[in-house]
Amino acid sequence: MCTYLIIISIILIMGLFGGIINYYTIVQTDTTTTTGGQTDASVANKYLLPKSLCTGVAAAILVPLFLNTISSGVLENILGASDKVDAKNYFIFSGFCLIAAIASKRFIDDLYDKVIKIGKTATDAKKTAVDAKETADSASSATKELEDTITEPSETSRSAFPETAEVADTDDDNTKAVLKAFSDSNYTYRTLKGLAKQSGLPDQTVIDILNVLKTKGRVKSKPNRNNNDVWKVIY
Repeated sequence: MCTYLIIISIILIMGLFGGIINYYTIVQTDTTTTTGGQTDASVANKYLLPKSLCTGVAAAILVPLFLNTISSGVLENILGASDKVDAKNYFIFSGFCLIAAIASKRFIDDLYDKVIKIGKTATDAKKTAVDAKETADSASSATKELEDTITEPSETSRSAFPETAEVADTDDDNTKAVLKAFSDSNYTYRTLKGLAKQSGLPDQTVIDILNVLKTKGRVKSKPNRNNNDVWKVIY
């Protein structure tokens, strides 16, 4: 017989059987005593049996969902077996269905609360992840704004001025003019074009001075977002 057909049969049979047990449990609890002292079960609602059977089957149908919420591998072991299924898994699954059907109302209510709680937890986790991403994006945006504030706008490509091996005197007037251009600016990082313009020196002279100062640890450079070198003096 097909495994899925066996599972469906177990759900229906155990659901109906558990519904009957549930019915007689309710009838025994709700019986009243006549004036003669004898019990009379006729006061039970005439619709109670169909109701018990329906809720029993419904509870049994929900057992796979319940097994998934508790991470049980019983059903997976049955459906995923490539060869002969271990018979004890059928008995275990039947037991779950029977218990669920007997306590159908409580089982359905508890499972409903559990599923709603899981859904709420997933929603909260998703919201937390979205909030964290927005916070990270805001921090990244703030960092870029700060970098734009302290970095002079780039006008010259870094590749236009290759480094030179020429050694310059760091105490000459040209070097002092370049260093003064750093100190007189509101920008922390300066571009080559900006330093050349403020110091009044040719671009190549400025790059020569910067390269020498860099080897002496007086300045440092980094590429900006446009892949151009910007320079900062080290005091």
